[in-house]
Formats: sequence, structure tokens, C-alpha cells
Amino acid sequence: MSVLLSGGGEFAFVLLTVAKELKVLPKDFVDLLNVVIVLSMSATPFLGQAGDALGKWLQDQKPASNKSDMLAPEVVKDQEQESSEKCENCVVVCGFGPVGQGVTAILERSLGIKSIVAFDLNPARVLEAAVSGLPAVYGDGSSPKLLESSGVVSPRAIVITYANLARRLQAVEQLHAAYPSVPIFARARSEQEREKLLEAGAQIALAEFSEVSCQLASTLAREVYRESIDTDAVRQHLQAGGGVFSASPSGMLDDDAPNEDLPTDIDIDMIVMDSGMSRSEVLRLYRIFRSIDLDGSGEADVEEVRQLLARNASSVANDKQLQEWMNQLDSDQNGAVDFEEFLSVYRGKEPA
Repeated sequence: MSVLLSGGGEFAFVLLTVAKELKVLPKDFVDLLNVVIVLSMSATPFLGQAGDALGKWLQDQKPASNKSDMLAPEVVKDQEQESSEKCENCVVVCGFGPVGQGVTAILERSLGIKSIVAFDLNPARVLEAAVSGLPAVYGDGSSPKLLESSGVVSPRAIVITYANLARRLQAVEQLHAAYPSVPIFARARSEQEREKLLEAGAQIALAEFSEVSCQLASTLAREVYRESIDTDAVRQHLQAGGGVFSASPSGMLDDDAPNEDLPTDIDIDMIVMDSGMSRSEVLRLYRIFRSIDLDGSGEADVEEVRQLLARNASSVANDKQLQEWMNQLDSDQNGAVDFEEFLSVYRGKEPA
């Protein structure tokens, strides 16, 4: 570096010109210095090569030394200990928001699992974890390279809790490709998201609605009726597309109804794509609608709705209420409700 800096520069010409005009230096002396600067600038590339050669020669003359020789012994010890710490068979949590923190806390407190490492791109959450003494690393947990550089070796399980579906899918796909034998547990907001995550490589994806339903029903049964519910069986039923009302005491609904009974003018796959619902849920709702459409015309009018409600004493409605219902359901105001209108209102959106 000193060799490269020894030559002159363009700014020297400026200084020398000013000095000559102010008659600080003689003209002949300024001209001589200009020649010296030009020669030194021309020699800079050759000086650089010479400096490289000189540096290599000096390096060869010195005894081989390790970078750790320049560090204090306690620093070297800390670095060796840090590099040797590997998280083998640990649980990886991608996303350290409320769900990720809850999973980590439950595993630590209930099962005593300490080998957990979480990843999050929110620096505030990572700092919160540091203050609380929880394991969290700043970075994208969907990156196998980041996991490896963080000391993660052959994780025992991976939990994906990101709020964004695209990030969850990306994490499942990349981590499943990197660790094909490691089980991946993913968070899903709906049944359609659950199906997508399973297709991407997740071993288990839990839909939030089914978990909340199970917990509320189980708590009510325990606190009010002093009875217990097999939440595992209920959860499997809901996740299988059974829905809340997959069977009816009146026998009007049939979960095993063949898909061939669907009318040809209804594109179930297109409805699934547009509605964001799973195919099994759309089919379940169609069977409900078919039970409302008593004459099988493909549309339900006010009289059919009245007859259906008359069968259920708890759903009695007067003529004014019936007309209000029909006005809400019948978006094109043709006096009858088709399946797509029924589905749109069911999802809580105004019909197009």
C-alpha cells in the first residue's frame, strides 16, 4: 500500500499551478516537479506489481502464524466453544410471532425441550426473545444455508408458523427438499391452505378453525357438562372435510353422495379457485344447498326455504323475515337463489 501511495496525483498539478502564479515557487522548479509527478504516475502500475512481489517475499520470510495468536486466550476459547456448539436433533421454529412463541414456550415448559431454535425476520421479535432468554436467530428460517450456518444439524422437527401463506409454502418446499426425512408441521388458516401445505411437503398442517372449534367445544364440555370430548377424533373429522354439519338427523345430507350428481352447469373446480375454499368444503355446501332446493331445479325459492324452516321448530321465521333473507341471498333479484349466490353469502361476502 505504501508503494502505491508514493506516486503523485492530479491534485499536485493544481497546487503547483497556483504556487507558480502566486510566485511562491520559481517557474523552472515548478516545471521540474511536474515532470517528476508525471513520471511517478506513469510508474504506478509497475510499482504495484513490485509491491505485490515484495509483500509475498516478506510473508514467506515470516514464520507461519495463526490468527488466533493475535487474540486473547479467553477470546479464542469462546470462539472455539461457539464453533463447536451444534444444534443436533433440535426443533426448528420458522416465525417467532405469537404462534411461534407459544409453540416454543409449551415445548420448553411442558416437555422440558431445550434444543429449540427459532428464526424470524422481525428484529423487534428477536430482541424480545433475547431479553426473555428465548432462542431466536435473525434471518429467514426457510433458508437451509442459514440453518446450517446457525449450527442446525439434522433437525428433529420443523414448525412453520409464518402468517403469510406464500412464505409458509416457500418454507415448506425448501426445507422439505433439504431435509426430506424431517417432519414438518405447518400452520394453516383454512382447509384450502392446509391442502396446499400438505401438497408442498408438510407432514401435518393444522387449520386454525378446527383447532379453535375443538378447544372451545372441549372446554365447554369439561366446564359445563363435566365430560370429555375426543378432540383427536373431532379434529380428524373436521380436517377430512366433514365440516360442522356433515350429517343431518333428518337424513337430508349424504356425505357419500357421488360427484356425478353435480349438475353440468356448475364448475366446481372454478368455484374452488374463486372462493378460496377446499373442494371438499364446496361439495359439502352444495349438498346442503341441494337439500334446500327441494324440487331439484338448481334454484331455491321462498316457498322451498319456508318448507325447510318449518321442519325445524327453532328456525321459525315470519313472512317479513323470509323476504329479508331472500333479498340478501338473491343477488340478481330473480325470485330464486342459485348455488353460487348461496355460497357467496355463506362466505360472508356480498354477491357479485
